[in-house]
Amino acid sequence: AGRWLSSTRNSLVVGLHAAAFATLLGTLAAFGLFLARPGTRSRTVLALLSLPLVVPSVIAGVAMYFAFALVGLTSTLAGLILAHTVLALPYVVVTVLAGLQGFDRTQLRAATSLGAPFHVVLRRVVLPQISPAVAAGALFAFATSFDELIVALFIAGPEQFTLPRQMLAGLREFLSPTICAAAVLLTLMSLLLLALHQAL
Repeated sequence: AGRWLSSTRNSLVVGLHAAAFATLLGTLAAFGLFLARPGTRSRTVLALLSLPLVVPSVIAGVAMYFAFALVGLTSTLAGLILAHTVLALPYVVVTVLAGLQGFDRTQLRAATSLGAPFHVVLRRVVLPQISPAVAAGALFAFATSFDELIVALFIAGPEQFTLPRQMLAGLREFLSPTICAAAVLLTLMSLLLLALHQAL
């Protein structure tokens, strides 16, 4: 039971941190792409940010393992959070970009002409209008991190077992009622995230 509680706690800690970092970085990246002139450069940046959506998880896991091994981030909670942030980032970028499509750019010029600095414009003009898209992106990021297994197999060590990895280990070793309970927990969390997304 202790290992299941530890893996659940790890999944929550990693998921919340990854969602927070991905939401911050993804929102800024989406806003930057929204302000950029349409062209090859902005499309290239968007394509690079979207790579985790199309690259197979095994390839991403192997690449991250070798990259993180060079800087000592394998078998660490920080490395797992960073890996999950990279995987969740595209979901935030795409969701926030979609929310920015209805934003009126003239509001930015009006706020700037009145002397408002960029961070004030972003906080008081842009974010209140795109907050549903930002919240939806954060939910997608958390769900992506909480459910991720393949990259965790490469990056996480014995002390960083997440709930999906513990479920896999439990299925390999022996069948236990705890696995059913964990599956119900994941299902309920998915339904809760779906309900929150619909409410937004």
